[in-house]
Amino acid sequence: MHHILTVLLFSLTIASCSGSSDSKTTTPPAEEEPEEQLAEGFGLTLTRISSYSTGIYDESAAEIATFDPASKRLFFVNANAGLVEIIDFSDPSAPVKIDSIDVAEGDGEVNSIDVYNGVVAAAVQAGNKTGSGRVVFMNVSGEVLNTVRVGSLPDMITFTPDGKYVLTANEGEPNEGYTIDPDGTVSIINISGGIANAAEERVGFTESDIQGSIPVRIKAGTTFAKDAEPEYIAVSKDSKYAYVTLQENNAMAKINIAKGEVEFVKGLGFKDHSVEGNGMDARSRDDNAETATLPVFGMYMPDSVSAYEIDGKTYLVTANEGDSRDDWYPEDEPETSQIRDLPYPLSATAFTADQLTAFADDDWYRRLEVSSVDGIENGEYTKLYTYGARSFSIWDENLEQVFDSGDDFETRLIALAAEDGTTVFNASSTNNSLDSRSNKKGPEPEGAEIAVIGGKTIAFIGLERAGGIMAYEVTNPTAPRHLTYVQNRNYIATGDIDEDNFEAEGDLAPEGLIYISKKDSPSGKALLVVCNETSGTVTTYEINAE
Repeated sequence: MHHILTVLLFSLTIASCSGSSDSKTTTPPAEEEPEEQLAEGFGLTLTRISSYSTGIYDESAAEIATFDPASKRLFFVNANAGLVEIIDFSDPSAPVKIDSIDVAEGDGEVNSIDVYNGVVAAAVQAGNKTGSGRVVFMNVSGEVLNTVRVGSLPDMITFTPDGKYVLTANEGEPNEGYTIDPDGTVSIINISGGIANAAEERVGFTESDIQGSIPVRIKAGTTFAKDAEPEYIAVSKDSKYAYVTLQENNAMAKINIAKGEVEFVKGLGFKDHSVEGNGMDARSRDDNAETATLPVFGMYMPDSVSAYEIDGKTYLVTANEGDSRDDWYPEDEPETSQIRDLPYPLSATAFTADQLTAFADDDWYRRLEVSSVDGIENGEYTKLYTYGARSFSIWDENLEQVFDSGDDFETRLIALAAEDGTTVFNASSTNNSLDSRSNKKGPEPEGAEIAVIGGKTIAFIGLERAGGIMAYEVTNPTAPRHLTYVQNRNYIATGDIDEDNFEAEGDLAPEGLIYISKKDSPSGKALLVVCNETSGTVTTYEINAE
């Protein structure tokens, strides 16, 4: 049995930096041209205007997209095939394929993509994922300009808003069996001297980077350098700082880009699901969709993060998906377990008699999946920890939480499902059995994107399992307001999705989201483009806010 080592160390020095300011399409900027300002209490609708299908089911054929305004071309990654797909997006209501570019060249997968001023950058992992990855730079026609080596398993890539750097989150996942575990790193590629002269600097993590009293989750028997798993990056508007989610570590890092130094790493803490407003539906397949408070704690473990600025201060929106390392742990020692299968008993002093009875006898609650390696004291579980928080959160630039959406996702999905009978609640992305994911991670928020429209800031959150997009106004970071929910998933029948007729199901498993402003949009309308991993579709919504 592997245990998690909790590290509470303090960094002694915080570095300072300087930098310039600019903006780009894929790091959502404030609107640069005057436009009509939205009134308080404005409404928002998302209208689907097109869906481009790769015709490939459950093969990660459409994960992450980016858009180049000058060429009016959309680029997205067909991950497993190692391809970058180039789409004519001059008419967003009728996207047309131009070409497929094999950037992996038969060795690895392409995980992420971004574009800045006509230069496309794709993150490619090695065929042996523990080996060094690559960043492939191309022009908008797919002609390779340069290739730069980066760390192991580059999972996300982004240009800084000023266009001087390209950053990759090198996840450094271990191999199966955990015999090889590369360092998790962030590559900072300086392109200020031109793509041909691109120079990479690699930033790693150590225990001395950790600050604050909240623990960072680190696997016992290893170092933070190896255990750190950078997942996603958001960059401040002034291009000075990168904020990096360390998903499996339940932490985030702040990096000084110009200096190539970690400012600090902070643990994100735990969501108390026993508090009213933080409930969840933990009972799967009980034919009853409802939330309830439980004596368990959710590890936030965000996937995507997106940055925005209010009154000169940076705020971060995270989609709190959660993720375990079960794919790498030995099969006989899983990191995740249903409560009924935990290797140690629950503490009779930490839990009440009623709680122990519910977890032992209730056929539904005892199926809730929790960490088998966290919360152990003296051979007993004194706390139970679930993966993810079933929410989105907002954090300030010091990585202190200022807001969490509580149980709002599940509560709204339950109400919509009862009202229209078509809203998908806690189903799998490959199965329409409602409520089947409730004992796992529920709606599983994954993607996060920011838009600034009419002086108001809007966050879009993709729910991977439900298959839809939540929208909130986050102009006041401490008091977001729900705007709408849209789902382009067709609830045809319960059970496994028919692979021979999957396109009839609509969008399955939204992954990457990008906002295209009115100024940059070919149609002159603000757009939201959503890549859907399981259905292999790229769907475009027209945003109407008034």
